[in-house]
Amino acid sequence: MNLHDQARVLNDAFCLKPIGSHTQLTQCSVATTLSPPVGATKLLIQASGSVDVRYTLDTATAPTASKGFVIVHDDPPIVIPVYDGVVVKLLEESANAVLDYQWAGLPA
Repeated sequence: MNLHDQARVLNDAFCLKPIGSHTQLTQCSVATTLSPPVGATKLLIQASGSVDVRYTLDTATAPTASKGFVIVHDDPPIVIPVYDGVVVKLLEESANAVLDYQWAGLPA
């Protein structure tokens, strides 16, 4: 790996360039799909309130109340790396989840 490639990898790992607007979902009682916009390499996401949210990253698996990775409510935001073919599907474990997210990419 050359120095330019190494710098790009480090820049992507430690920097956050927002893409699009901050979004808040107040309901995802059915599996909700988030598709990355052009240029996105990560998704910053957090569940707040009192409800955990489940997510999956492939096109075939829908999250359920007991299947998928867990975003624990009121934990700090997590960063999910996204690349070609990644589809983020979300589902609240019970009613009234609040989910905030922001897509991000490489700084110019």
